[in-house]
Amino acid sequence: PLDSETPLYILYTSGSTGRPKGATNTQRNILALLGLQFFHGARMMLAAAADGRTPTGPARPPCALVTTPLFHVSGLYTGAIVMLASGAKTVWRSGRFDPVDVMRLIEREQVTSWGPMGTMVHRVVHHPDVAKYDLSSVASIGSGGAPMSPELQQKIRAVFPTAQASLGLGYGLTECTALATIAFGEDLARHPTTAGRPLPTVQLEIRGADGRALAEGETGEICVRSPLVMAGYWRNPQASAESIAADRWLRTGDVGRIEQGRLYVDSRARDLILRGGENIYRRRRSSRARPGGEGDRRAPAGRESERSAARGLGGRGARGLQGSRALAASRGAAAAKRDRKGAEERPRRCGRERVRRRVVHFRSSNRGETPGGRRDGEARDPGSLRRALQA
Repeated sequence: PLDSETPLYILYTSGSTGRPKGATNTQRNILALLGLQFFHGARMMLAAAADGRTPTGPARPPCALVTTPLFHVSGLYTGAIVMLASGAKTVWRSGRFDPVDVMRLIEREQVTSWGPMGTMVHRVVHHPDVAKYDLSSVASIGSGGAPMSPELQQKIRAVFPTAQASLGLGYGLTECTALATIAFGEDLARHPTTAGRPLPTVQLEIRGADGRALAEGETGEICVRSPLVMAGYWRNPQASAESIAADRWLRTGDVGRIEQGRLYVDSRARDLILRGGENIYRRRRSSRARPGGEGDRRAPAGRESERSAARGLGGRGARGLQGSRALAASRGAAAAKRDRKGAEERPRRCGRERVRRRVVHFRSSNRGETPGGRRDGEARDPGSLRRALQA
C-alpha cells in the first residue's frame, strides 16, 4: 500500500562526489514542497497588500513560463507538479534556450511568473532587443542554481519592473527536494548576497569537520533537516549513509555561514564546479583534458562571470561569492564573448576529430584497403564510408 514514505520520483543528481546518484524523493517530500510553495506565494501576496501593491484592475490569470528541463528539480517539481496543483497555466518550450523566443512567449502569452536558472535571465536582460518586447506582465521571478550578483539583480528589476518587489533567490538541492531557503523582496534588496532564511519546517546548521555545530558567522558545511530531505540514494546505501545521518540531517557538501538568520553560501566543499546552474565534476574535466583522452578535448578553465559562475575546492582552492563578483567585473563582456565563441567552436572541432580518428582506424585495420574492403583502384561502394562512420 502507498504511504507517505513511498518513493515517488528518482532524480539523478549531477553529482556532488562524482558519478550521478538517484535521489529518491517520497510522497512526503513532494507534499512538503507543495505546502512550502503555497506558503511562499501567500506571504508574497500579503506583503504586496501591506505595501499597497495590489492590482487595481482585473488581475491577469496566472501563467508560468517553464524553461528548465524535466530532469531538473525546478522543471519537474516547481514547473510541472506545483503549477498543476495550483491550476495555473504553464507555457513550455523545447530545444536549446533562446532568449528571443522567451521574450516573444512572455509578450504573447502574458506570462506572469518565470523561474530562470543559471545564465538564462542574464541572457534575456542583456539582449540587445530586450526593449522591443513588452515584459510588463511578469509579476514574479525566482531563480537559483548559481550565484546572482547585486548588479544582475538590479538589471532584472529594471527590465522586469512589475517583478521588482517579488524577485527571489533560493537555495536547495535535489536531495532536499529543491528547496531550503528563500530570499525575496525588500530583504533580498537589502542583503543581495544572501541565499535567504530557512523556510518553515526547515532546520539549518553549519558544522565543522568534526561534525559539531558552529557558532553564528563561522564558515562550515551546510546541513539540512526537513520533511524535504530525500529517503536516500536509489540502491546506494553506502552513499546514503554518508550523506544522511541517523537523525535525518543531510550533509549538503556546500560551504556557508549563517548571519542574523540568513544563509550565505560560500563554496562547494567537494571536487565540483558549478557552471551555468549545472554541476561539473572536476575529475571528469581533467580526464577529458589529457592528451590522447576521449576526443583529445582540452577542457576550458573554469570561468566565473555573470554568465558562468564556478565554485569549488580542489587543487585550485575555494573561491567565494565576493571573489566571483570581483572576477566577473574584471573580465566583463570580453570574457562572455570568449565563452560563447568557445562553446560554439568546441563541438565542431571535437566532431571533426572523432570522424578523422575513426577513418584512420578503419583504414589501418583493413591494411591498406579502402572502405568497403576494396584495394585502391577497385570500384568503391559510395555508401561504404558513410556506413563506416555511422558504425
